[in-house]
Amino acid sequence: MIPYGPWPDCQARWRRSGPLTDTLSLAVEAEEIASGGYDVVIVATGGIPDVDIAKGSSLATDTWDVMSGAVKPTGDVIVYDDNGANPAVDAVEMLTGSARSVRFVTPERTLLPEMGSLTLSGYLEMMADNEVAITPVHRLVGIEPVEGRLKATFAVDGARKRSRCWPIPSWWSTAPRR
Repeated sequence: MIPYGPWPDCQARWRRSGPLTDTLSLAVEAEEIASGGYDVVIVATGGIPDVDIAKGSSLATDTWDVMSGAVKPTGDVIVYDDNGANPAVDAVEMLTGSARSVRFVTPERTLLPEMGSLTLSGYLEMMADNEVAITPVHRLVGIEPVEGRLKATFAVDGARKRSRCWPIPSWWSTAPRR
């Protein structure tokens, strides 16, 4: 077993230990890893998308599908961010090239609280340049199909605001694989 240490030190030790094998985009169970005979296992994602936060949220498109190019929305799109990190705004950036309009919605009082100020300023510039509407302090409470589109329902202090759009890329966080 290669001992844990600072990242550059670990990389150097791994290179000296022989060839490395990368396995990417693979969902595995704990038993598979335990029986694999590995010297080092690095789990980089933390889990799978946690999308079960509102009624009908399974109708939403995950931001990772937008960023991978698997889904390319072209209409009016709401990107809901209940996490405050990079994935939602990365999806917004990709959508500005294909969607008719993009609205960024978050339950936070401030935008992207998990992001550093230097990175945030670039994203805000991109959003302004592409006329992305920003709606803070709105929590997603439901998504339902209506007349071939999706209607998202948001709540603010007990009030309800309804927006219609298709699809709704969303980023909540990750959940441990069960």
